[in-house]
Amino acid sequence: MEAGLESYVKPYDPMLPVLRMDEQPLQLPKELRVPIAATCRHAKRVDHQFKRVGTENFFVFAEPPAGWCEVAVRETETEVDCAFEMASLTEGRNAHVERVTSYART
Repeated sequence: MEAGLESYVKPYDPMLPVLRMDEQPLQLPKELRVPIAATCRHAKRVDHQFKRVGTENFFVFAEPPAGWCEVAVRETETEVDCAFEMASLTEGRNAHVERVTSYART
């Protein structure tokens, strides 16, 4: 992690961007009971039981010094998915740069 911190103190160079990357899986729930609407006496009431109807995976890329962030959503979380998202990033937005440094959340 210390190597990653070292790169953040360097002056910003758009030709050598330092990107942060994170993955986050998310469950897709379906409510089993209809929520009770809010009233002037109670907030909306929602039952804690649900049925899992699937998952999605979020890939988040950020370059804080440039004020840039991008989120990609995929159905699975495999090495191929991660490689595809990294390739689309380096072939798209960062195609013109010399080198991209990327750090995943630890």
